[in-house]
Amino acid sequence: MQLRIVPETGYLRVELQHRETAEEMREAIWTILGECRRQAVSSVLIFTRASRPLFKLQEFGLSGFLDEMSPACKVALVADNADLRASDEYIATMAQQRNIDVRAFVAEPAAVRWLRSAPEPVRRYSFNRIVLAGAPAEPGVYALWQGEELIYYGRAYNGATIRSRLLDHYESRAHATHYSWEITAEPAARERELLREYQEAYGRLPRLNAADAA
Repeated sequence: MQLRIVPETGYLRVELQHRETAEEMREAIWTILGECRRQAVSSVLIFTRASRPLFKLQEFGLSGFLDEMSPACKVALVADNADLRASDEYIATMAQQRNIDVRAFVAEPAAVRWLRSAPEPVRRYSFNRIVLAGAPAEPGVYALWQGEELIYYGRAYNGATIRSRLLDHYESRAHATHYSWEITAEPAARERELLREYQEAYGRLPRLNAADAA
């Protein structure tokens, strides 16, 4: 097992690789907790790579670890594959049931933004044909706004671009006043992440996403 802990601005970044056994996981989490106490840091990002997913809490003593954490702690979990992400989401769910703020993320930048509690400002553009012509001709994700309300998250991939998808919405007379966008190599994963974050924050999906899902 390889465990690397690096202080970053406002949090500790932990990289965990080749963790195969429950005993190694137990050793890692108590080492992380000790470092948090030593440096008086309550926010941690744990990036797990090339490791075995774990789902049984009693195997690696997560319950005892959670008992030692204060409600002020924030832990972001990021993994490099779908199986580990499923394990992270299970751990996050168990922690949240104990009122500990642990969340699983698809990508590290979103995890860092959450830990720092300082979301990057979103630049919004007027939703009209002239301005839409300047939207990126690249894959990514985009949001539609109606005034101050975010009403839709969408993705552009499989040959579509952010510009072409926004123009599709314009032609279908979407009731939007502004739009924003983000270029990403994984539009589908980023869209899922944005929708999950929105639902966690507001208890529902954006209005038009909810209508699509109905």
